[in-house]
Amino acid sequence: MHTIKGSARTYRFLHLSNLVHEAEEEYDKLQKIVEQKWSQKDLLQQLKQLEMLIDEYDLINRQKLGRTPDRRAGSDKYLVIKKERIYRLLTALSAMENSSIKEPKKLISKTQSFLRLLGTEPVSIILAGVVGSLPSLAEELSKEAPNVIIKDNNIQIKNQMGDLIKNSFLHIIRNSLDHGIEKQNDRLESSKPPAGLIFIDLRLNSEMVTFRYHDDGRGLNLSKLRELAFEKGFISNPESFDMGIISKEIF
Repeated sequence: MHTIKGSARTYRFLHLSNLVHEAEEEYDKLQKIVEQKWSQKDLLQQLKQLEMLIDEYDLINRQKLGRTPDRRAGSDKYLVIKKERIYRLLTALSAMENSSIKEPKKLISKTQSFLRLLGTEPVSIILAGVVGSLPSLAEELSKEAPNVIIKDNNIQIKNQMGDLIKNSFLHIIRNSLDHGIEKQNDRLESSKPPAGLIFIDLRLNSEMVTFRYHDDGRGLNLSKLRELAFEKGFISNPESFDMGIISKEIF
């Protein structure tokens, strides 16, 4: 439910995020207040309202916007290519008639590179919608919109992986802004610039792409985490437990 609320808030589906928030508050009261009375009928009705609203968004997504869950089902057989990329290649091919002997060799090399990159996109394009939604989310949280730097080192990602990467970073980036990056006054008191910084770095190791993610927010509250670990019985002596181990255990 929390993930639905966060995603809805990011994309300004405020009616949906407000309904989820109300439902969350009811469940939170049941967890924290022993004397809190509850009605199974009311809770189920609340969930039913959420289900109907999500179905409505899904219907708009499929029928009005023409997006279907299986539209990428044939992505291993078909490619979606932007027209301008095709036009650039056709223009270069048309110029071959009046070119020198060396020019076709260059063109062949460019064509090979072009064909190898078909069906791929840079991460900056994949995450453009997520990054573009940050100003509105930051405004809702009374924070400055963070600066996002993506260093992709010319690595292209297959289209089939685009949705997975976008959905993953939607959650990660939202968490940074929601829980990590401080409000403007708090950042200024810590001698930080008013707007936070999010940095994404891609590296290619053999056939594996590694994503490294960093933000300049407050970081983990290790003392609080150690206290909670002691309260829940995960550690017996909090004072002697290494902070570095705690930070690694979180992930």
